[in-house]
Amino acid sequence: MEKERNNYPFRPSVPRPVGILVLLLMFIPPTFSGGAYLCNVAEMSGGLAVRTEDIQLASFFTSIGMCLFPPFMVRFLQARRPKQTYLWCFLMLIPLNYVCAVTTSVPVLLATCLLTGFIRIAVMLNCTFTIAPYLTGMDTLAMFTMTAEPPADVQYGLERKRTFLMPVLYFYILIISQSSNLLTACFAYEYSWQDAYYAVIGMLLVASLLVMLTMADEEKKEKWEIEWTMVPDMLLMGAALCSMAYVLVYGNVLDWFDSMYIRAATAVFLLSAGAFVYMAFRHREHYYLPPEVLTFRNVWMSMLLFILAMVFNSANSFVTAFAKIATPINNMQGAFISRWAIVGCLIGLVLSLLMVLRKARFRTIFATAFIIMASADVYMYFQYSTTGLLENMTLPTILNFTGLLMLYSLAAAFGMKSLPSRYLATYVFLMIWMRNAIAPVVGASIYSNWLTERQQHYVTRLAQTVDRENTTAAQTFTMTKLVGQAGGKGTLEAEQLATISLKGRVTVQAAIVAMKDITGQTVLLIAGAVILVFILPYHKGETA
Repeated sequence: MEKERNNYPFRPSVPRPVGILVLLLMFIPPTFSGGAYLCNVAEMSGGLAVRTEDIQLASFFTSIGMCLFPPFMVRFLQARRPKQTYLWCFLMLIPLNYVCAVTTSVPVLLATCLLTGFIRIAVMLNCTFTIAPYLTGMDTLAMFTMTAEPPADVQYGLERKRTFLMPVLYFYILIISQSSNLLTACFAYEYSWQDAYYAVIGMLLVASLLVMLTMADEEKKEKWEIEWTMVPDMLLMGAALCSMAYVLVYGNVLDWFDSMYIRAATAVFLLSAGAFVYMAFRHREHYYLPPEVLTFRNVWMSMLLFILAMVFNSANSFVTAFAKIATPINNMQGAFISRWAIVGCLIGLVLSLLMVLRKARFRTIFATAFIIMASADVYMYFQYSTTGLLENMTLPTILNFTGLLMLYSLAAAFGMKSLPSRYLATYVFLMIWMRNAIAPVVGASIYSNWLTERQQHYVTRLAQTVDRENTTAAQTFTMTKLVGQAGGKGTLEAEQLATISLKGRVTVQAAIVAMKDITGQTVLLIAGAVILVFILPYHKGETA
């Protein structure tokens, strides 16, 4: 009986190393179940004959779905049975992945992604709160359910363990995420983008078989009753986040508030967000999001760090964009740039653990991470030209993900320091809310609109110098015209071809100059963030 309890949730005959391996493998299927894959955005939008913004919005809907579950987290974890949770969640993810593969309707894809995110976070929580006690012997769920705060020495020990655990956990999840990007890009290039979903369905079936073979059946625990008082809040929060994402993703495409759709989505956002805040203060006994948690200094500081990290990380999209413009690469080679993110995550993990071991101050850790991210942008600033090299994209990718992992993981641990146990579940909700939904949407919108504005500015400036008096432009126009005529085109058609070709070159040059301009300004903004993390009001003598 003792051996069976120590080997929970596995059968007594399953060796412990095998159990650890199985639990690690359980993270893979939900991480790969992404709903819509941004690395395949060109293939998916082309195959479905939709805008790339539709696929981008679907990806954000997956993240929003993940944000809606955490308020139910504690009751779910108390009532769950690991084996049955895995099987039921995998069973639901299989048809959702199939729908993503076969649907041609954007609304159906959006709804499917939202549900996928909701189930995905349930599996991830089940994974985390199963492997943590299995590895450490600690009842990690007890941290969220304690009615009385532990003594100071016990609290310190728990915080130290969390600070060590977070970099390791984030490293593992980011590795799986980057591997997912590579695999789906390979499927899209070698076969079709739909095959990526079928591969994930295969993973889910194999994972279900592993669960059935290795995990023991368990008697039913207490019944998990949905806290219906929170459902209206959840629906309002979902409506607010979805409408906000729609406005920020489509604003530039639909000319912002000149569009009836943008105005309608903005109205939905304001009404649902306002109703959510009203209900939060009206029904204080049934909080979906207790506002008191924001009175803790570490919480709002960690939220600020998350949004800064994700906004500045959006500039990293220029690496792949520039590589596709300036080097002759295909989509798979572009996705393969991200394999160096794995190296960056590993370096970030080592640096994080070393600084935690040395009990470095959090302000020092955060400043170091921002400086590393800034160094990636400084390097890229000097690489922008019309003849770039793919090999030169390696270093900025490594540096960016090194700093990102440090900020991601240790900002999460920092926010939990000195936080009463009753607010830990709420903090997890806020963390996922900010890191997975709000910050990425805001960051992508800022840099997308910024790039569009700067590119238009430089197209106008460069076009003023393109005339017959410009020797280079005149020669390019003449040569393209002659090539067209040699190919059998008439004079007028050849001139139109030469004009289009010249316009394309100007547009590419304007895009590269715009990227360089924005990257340089991003370096200055990150420098401001470094100063900010040093002057934030930390608790006295606060160390990792």
